[in-house]
Amino acid sequence: MLDPQNLARARPSLLRTLRVALAALLLAACSDAPTEAPNAPAADPPGPADHLRLTDAWLVGTHNSYWVDRGVATDLFSSGVQESLLDQLLADQVRAIELDVHPDGDRPHRFRVHHTVPGNTLCDDLTDCLRPLRLFHAALPRHEAVHVIVELKRFSGPNFDAEHTVDDLEAILEEALGTWLFRPRDLLAVCDPSGTDPDPDLTACIAEVGWPTLAEMRGRFIVSVLGNFDDLLPQAKGTLDWAQFTLHGELRRRTAFAMASSWKLDWEALPEKIQQELSREDLARARRRAIFLQVEDVADPNLQPLLAANGLVRIDGAFSLDEQRARVALGAQILQSDTPWIQIENRGPAQPLRPLDASEGEIVEPGERLVLRTPDAGGETLAWREVRPASAARWETLPSVGAESDATLCLAAAARADDPASTSFAVCRTKLRAVRTPGTPLGSGDPDSEKLRLRQRVCRDGQCAWSDLGPADPTVGDVTIGLASLAEQIGIGVAIALQIDPEGSSSCARAFAATDLGPDEQPQWFAVGTATCFATPLGAQGPLALAGVSPGAALFVGPRLTIDGRPAAVRPLDTRDGPL
Repeated sequence: MLDPQNLARARPSLLRTLRVALAALLLAACSDAPTEAPNAPAADPPGPADHLRLTDAWLVGTHNSYWVDRGVATDLFSSGVQESLLDQLLADQVRAIELDVHPDGDRPHRFRVHHTVPGNTLCDDLTDCLRPLRLFHAALPRHEAVHVIVELKRFSGPNFDAEHTVDDLEAILEEALGTWLFRPRDLLAVCDPSGTDPDPDLTACIAEVGWPTLAEMRGRFIVSVLGNFDDLLPQAKGTLDWAQFTLHGELRRRTAFAMASSWKLDWEALPEKIQQELSREDLARARRRAIFLQVEDVADPNLQPLLAANGLVRIDGAFSLDEQRARVALGAQILQSDTPWIQIENRGPAQPLRPLDASEGEIVEPGERLVLRTPDAGGETLAWREVRPASAARWETLPSVGAESDATLCLAAAARADDPASTSFAVCRTKLRAVRTPGTPLGSGDPDSEKLRLRQRVCRDGQCAWSDLGPADPTVGDVTIGLASLAEQIGIGVAIALQIDPEGSSSCARAFAATDLGPDEQPQWFAVGTATCFATPLGAQGPLALAGVSPGAALFVGPRLTIDGRPAAVRPLDTRDGPL
């Protein structure tokens, strides 16, 4: 829920959205040809707080970001966000996610993602869980730095073995995010450029040089790994696994950082089974490599010393507005929550970071976003643009809704902007929202909760029909994936596209989807459904939001339009459009 201050801020935002959409429609109607956008992307406008560093700003991150109740009642002690990963990143402006990993007993060198048992997950394989991050990056290439927190969760045995090594885990991260990763060597290049120290002290390094600025960190992912489960079963040795990960190999060749669990840094307090295998000296060495700290208690004695040394603190218990205010007042930068839609100072999807010192001003994340609000249940909100009938047009976007919106997000083309239900085609993203009622018993969730789905709406002569969309071909690019696997990938994360091709005096519409990026680091599109043709041109085109049983908001991220192969402007975008 929005607090009263945020709700008041949302009302003028709605008026701005409606005014801009109306102005864009009038401009398009009065123009014979579309206004072409320059081919080269515009440089980021300077922001008043871009000089700040990661340590100077706070953000909301999610705990068990993959978790949703899908009917598995034996998933003990579990909880999580129960929201699509893409919706967390986009609509709820989350910039830190947590993935719990277990070695895959059926596949060497692979890791699964779940809490205590498989099943209640948005994605089961670590590679699959990282795909939404790739789509997110393609839509917002200058996003604020995203923290990917990997927890070594297995407590029925070791997290690493001969077939599931530290190198295997980091190889998966490199394959998915390598182009955009910020690694330990990036810090060491500043404080030890000659590389002469064989065992560098990363805590001393960050204390000396600090983190890069927010502007310098845009477009990057930072992975940190934690592990602390020692107490549930005799086989559980999470701190030992964490130390093994942290001390593995040469630091300059590593992919991920270490996140220490504050209550596991006192060797004397560790269980005897850990002390027998982890020396006091090795724990101290691991601590010197850990510049991230997991904190569970606001009175933690390790919190302020790490902050004073330019470390980053992830702090639990940031669910309510009062809890968040207390943690920001401490200077903690990553607020851990299961409910990211509850945020103090919520300024909308374009401002995921906020300065610890409010006098520094706003931190506005570069990128294009379009917000459409559906003020009435069952209503439609359009952002039409007129395209000449003889032109071929293609629309692409990454759609998202917040936790309280059941809006359906579409790209649509119609014969008339003032009567889209008469003759039109729409490709839409929808989902079954998870039930988040407090006290709901574990195991009562729907197996399809939060799975993304594609549908199309075809309207002819005022009669509209809906149908589900699936992959039209098992091949994506040069890789044969299989229809069932593609359908599952759509459920995890999907971008949508709409192609309109003129056929004489008629038009044909075709829907496309992307679940991952290709070698060019752009969405790898494949057709869904079949082409649908109309006897009249579909010149009115653009994003469309359809309300469900209640009013809602729809977010279109990275909207792109090409007309006859050339980039064209979508509409003026307001990056301060308020909370969803």
